Amino acid sequence: MGSISNFSINNMKAILNIGLNNNPLTYNEILEYLTKDFKVIAHTEAQGSYNGNVEPTLVAVIDNPYSTASGFIKKIEGIANVLTQNCIAVSTDQFDILCYAQGYKHERYKFNPNHFIR
Repeated sequence: MGSISNFSINNMKAILNIGLNNNPLTYNEILEYLTKDFKVIAHTEAQGSYNGNVEPTLVAVIDNPYSTASGFIKKIEGIANVLTQNCIAVSTDQFDILCYAQGYKHERYKFNPNHFIR
């Protein structure tokens, strides 16, 4: 598959995995923050892992209002910055990706479905 940045993603639903460790916002505050840009369809807290460490994780299903993948990804990268996350894992019916915080300078990993919580 080529670049995902420019294809149309109208009416796409996405699942986000957002770590709760090192996060300046609480679970409910994150949900409130997400509703500024997305309709949150469902959400739960689950035990995930990051870099081998167990981490409580917000799993949110959202409706995407953006028309292109690049706009959606840029928004998630910005949310990663606000929530002080290295990255936010995203799964859709069209692509899976780790959206790294803008300016993140360390090693980047590829999306691993074995670590993703649905």
